[in-house]
Amino acid sequence: MIKILKHILLFLFLFNTSVKGQNNTDTLETYSLGKCHLKNQQVIENCTISFRTIGKLAPDKNNIMIVPSWLGGTSQDFISSGYVGSGKMADSEKYYIIIIEAFGSGNSSSPSNSKTQSNEKFPYFSIEDIVDAQYNLINKHLGFNHVNAFLGISLGASQTYHWMTKYPKFMDQAIIITGTPQPSSSDKLSYRLAIDAVAGLLKLNDNGLSAHNFIIRFETHMAWTKEWFSQNVNTGDYISFEQKKLNETRLNPYDYKAQTTALLNGDISKIDNGDLSITAKRIKIPFLTFYHERDGYINPNPSIKLSELKGQPLVKLLGNCGHYAPDCEINEITRRVHKFLNIQNNRGLINSY
Repeated sequence: MIKILKHILLFLFLFNTSVKGQNNTDTLETYSLGKCHLKNQQVIENCTISFRTIGKLAPDKNNIMIVPSWLGGTSQDFISSGYVGSGKMADSEKYYIIIIEAFGSGNSSSPSNSKTQSNEKFPYFSIEDIVDAQYNLINKHLGFNHVNAFLGISLGASQTYHWMTKYPKFMDQAIIITGTPQPSSSDKLSYRLAIDAVAGLLKLNDNGLSAHNFIIRFETHMAWTKEWFSQNVNTGDYISFEQKKLNETRLNPYDYKAQTTALLNGDISKIDNGDLSITAKRIKIPFLTFYHERDGYINPNPSIKLSELKGQPLVKLLGNCGHYAPDCEINEITRRVHKFLNIQNNRGLINSY
């Protein structure tokens, strides 16, 4: 998900600590992984992963929350969107929050910032490759072998699903927001259309402008519902609405294509021949799932199915924002997230949610 909406509110967090990975402010840090050997046998040279830490680590180190980035998003985008801070969805008063940027963010290793494998030369990577790099960061660099929670939105939720199945004992609980464990056929069609269109437009001699503009229009069309447009954008206002989006959105088409390709192939049930009922058996933790039934960007049905297979709580988002429901329904989502985490951390019964 590309964050089309821009939020004015920015946060500054001041903490005093000497633990590696914690800063006096939410400063962007970058960890060098050397060479990243990918599942497809390709290699990312000079591989790096970027992250921010916010909050204070508890003495028992049992308050760590991992937040993987969404498609096209950075750690700063998560902060600027109002999702992290005192009393926020990711509550920095209670948790030591590590926001980790996926490959293709523009800060972690990406087609747009590689000095030796730039743009089309950059290797294709999978969500599993991203998760493996994150594990390396958390375990080897930051020195944590267990965390309290994961919280993922969109592509961040897809990464969280991969964590839940590949490292099932690494976390105590997880929050899934408008994500999928298994792209549906309609999802795959949308992603393939976007990938092919961007690839073709990048061949034009316009420094990627046409590809950039296509992506913004495509994402805006797919993510919002028709009802939202009817309520918020009059026909006569559309040109100014569109131009504002085109002008404001930071995006590199090569990065977008790379991350969308990872999303296209991001199926946690691949090794189970696509059978989520088998995959579900590898999930050992409680998890809370938020979905919007009119999400045009990520079909919610696989997430609903997996949650029902595991008997885990589901929250249906009721507004007209579709895939961007986390923006429009942030207060309700925050309330539900806090309630779920309080229950789990106090060892309450999942059925009491």
